[in-house]
Amino acid sequence: MNSSSTSVSQPGILWRVSVSPRQEKNDPHGNAVLHDIHELGLKHIQRVASSRVFFIQGEIDDEAVSRVARLLLADPITEVFNHRQGGDDRSLPGDGFDAAIEVHLKGGVMDPVAGSTIEAMADMGLDTAGLAVATARLYRLKGIASIAEVETIARRLLSNGCIEDVHLT
Repeated sequence: MNSSSTSVSQPGILWRVSVSPRQEKNDPHGNAVLHDIHELGLKHIQRVASSRVFFIQGEIDDEAVSRVARLLLADPITEVFNHRQGGDDRSLPGDGFDAAIEVHLKGGVMDPVAGSTIEAMADMGLDTAGLAVATARLYRLKGIASIAEVETIARRLLSNGCIEDVHLT
């Protein structure tokens, strides 16, 4: 695996691909996080929706990104995906949610999922020279009473400050 497979500092277009459960009831990761939030004593939090996020950067067009998302990143039966140019999603936290927490690996931390994604893209026949991939997790929360609650959830449940950065919306 080369170093470009786990960094998104390459030249070219930056794409953001979000993969989410098709139905709320099919979000075991989000449901487990909600259970953990309730265990913290924040029983008023009503919902957590989780998504996997992939950042793909380099000389790759919209059609190829859509193909990668459809054939590689999302399960067509249980998941949906969306993709857009740019790293930020200004629509967050989204309708019906009060806050969003995005957890990224810090620079220099190995991202094996990103490396595997690059290899699988090459297996699909895509030219991966100069492409970079990084991954993140997105959590959207409903029922948040304050930013302090969001910070507590991010720090105590969703991230490891030694290897991960947190972005709050």
